[in-house]
Amino acid sequence: MLLRSWFGTSHNRNVFRSRKNSAVVFLSLFLAVMILLTFDGLLSGFSAAAVGDLMYYDLAVEGNYDVIPKEALEQIANIEGVVSAEPVCSRILADRDSDGREWLEVSDSLLKRYCEEKTGELLQIDAEAVQNAIQGDYYAAYLIGVGQIEFERIKKICALGLSYEEFQAGEAGIWLCDNLSSQMPVGSQKLFLGGPDGKRVTIPKMEGRPVDTHTFLTISEVAPNILISNEALRNIVDTDVYVQKINIQIEHPALDTQIQRVVKEILGDTQGIWGDSKQEKVEQKERSFFSLRMLGIAMSVVLFFIAVLNFMNTIYADILARDREIAMLECIGISKKQVKQMLVMEGIFYAAITAFLVLTLGMAIYLQAYQAFTKLAEWAQFRYPLRMAGIMGIVMLLISVLVPLISYRSISQDNAIEQLRKAEM
Repeated sequence: MLLRSWFGTSHNRNVFRSRKNSAVVFLSLFLAVMILLTFDGLLSGFSAAAVGDLMYYDLAVEGNYDVIPKEALEQIANIEGVVSAEPVCSRILADRDSDGREWLEVSDSLLKRYCEEKTGELLQIDAEAVQNAIQGDYYAAYLIGVGQIEFERIKKICALGLSYEEFQAGEAGIWLCDNLSSQMPVGSQKLFLGGPDGKRVTIPKMEGRPVDTHTFLTISEVAPNILISNEALRNIVDTDVYVQKINIQIEHPALDTQIQRVVKEILGDTQGIWGDSKQEKVEQKERSFFSLRMLGIAMSVVLFFIAVLNFMNTIYADILARDREIAMLECIGISKKQVKQMLVMEGIFYAAITAFLVLTLGMAIYLQAYQAFTKLAEWAQFRYPLRMAGIMGIVMLLISVLVPLISYRSISQDNAIEQLRKAEM
């Protein structure tokens, strides 16, 4: 009974026989496992598909001023596998020396406050740009035309309250601005085409909530840009409109390469036209994320290997220092099998304590790391590395069993009497 009681509790006492060494082993194993799990978890949250979602359309063709042929739009829309090909339009300039901006009459207090804030920001970067964008109470902005698919996309993302019918009829427009904390006017807005002395146009209703320019990928200087329908744009301008961009949706990602080839044939070798593919972006990001993940895991594995070496050294040194004690236990009747069980229990105790730390303190650290990470990459998805945690659990269990057994085998070649004689020498 005494031997059984001593044997049942000895592994706890033996593990903490040298508290300093035990603390170093626990800390090194905990940090190595946590670094590996954190790298694997965070980097596996790098979703190339989520990054691809930032580009809503499967393909996009964009060109410099008036270089995309008008007939190309219909030809692209008729390509087999193309679901839709929708243009983003701007007005053709009556004066080629003009920069294509319209001028907002800024009398509303909310709009005035926004423009003054943006002016102050731009003054710190480019004072000349501010001078070119302001004439009294008139501020330069761009007027952009879009179709129904783009309107519905922006409406959904930004929770707008407009209907497409009023938007298409030219009865409503959308503010494009990059300060989401600003309040924008809801009433009508006057603007002048080409300059303060140009044709006067009134948009009866503007959507009051600002829309982040990153949603539309257009740049605002001191005044917010305005989004209207392509039909309304054609009715407003005295000149014609040109296709600035074609947004293309396709039936299946597998058709991406084929449709790109046909689009290039349609557009020919025209300079100033470039394309963008959602599928190519996703594949490129997947390769980048995979390489980054492998690099992070490789570095973590090296740290884990160092921690395991430290564990092995500690276990071996501890068993070697206790060879006299182990020999005495064998002399009083404890079998080698029981000694092995005791040493294995000590090794498992190390693994159990490490697992407990990882599942408690480690979980809190992982959540903090994820929150900090999402500030840098909002599209990152939360994933706890369950597969890697399972692999680490199996590896830790194997190490905690094999290291004590191998270490004990190295000192148990002789019988107990010979071990005692060697220990006394």
